[in-house]
Amino acid sequence: MSLSKQRGMASRRLALFAALGTICLSCVLCLPVAAWTGTIPQASIKAAVLQLQESTSATDRARAVVTIAQNAKSVTPETLSVMVGSLYCDQDQLVRGIIASAFGEIAAKQQDGLEPGPNELLMLEAMLTSYSIECDPVVRRNIAIASSRFNHAQTTKLINQAISDPEPLIQLLGKKAKLHRDMRLTKLVTG
Repeated sequence: MSLSKQRGMASRRLALFAALGTICLSCVLCLPVAAWTGTIPQASIKAAVLQLQESTSATDRARAVVTIAQNAKSVTPETLSVMVGSLYCDQDQLVRGIIASAFGEIAAKQQDGLEPGPNELLMLEAMLTSYSIECDPVVRRNIAIASSRFNHAQTTKLINQAISDPEPLIQLLGKKAKLHRDMRLTKLVTG
């Protein structure tokens, strides 16, 4: 199967998952990540960062992001800065969408109850900037979905951007993200 055909299929899968309001980092790529359990050593995260920076294959870059997201507790600001650069500049919508989903995953795993994780503001600011410059609605959908996983107070800015998006599906996903976030935070407060 040609590379362009693979990219097209992956993009359609990503759009489908975004439309359903669920993004599974392993399913969206049909990667053999089910076997990737446990903790990957820091050296492997560094290798994934290198792969994200240097690979010419969108699938390989997306796999690198999945590897990083699955080890969210080990993610450093340096790793995130590489991901932010790719969120802004990667030519492939699949990779940008996976990065947005990964930021949601990382934020959720680094939180301590109601307290935002140590890197949450960095990721949130990157997603706010990316949302305002992103032309591809699939990536904006992923950003809207991922926003529900953040605890930081500025998350409402991102959710409100999604709610006021010109595309009706993104508006709906923004409303769904707001509801999901509100319910999650209320449950944390009330127990």
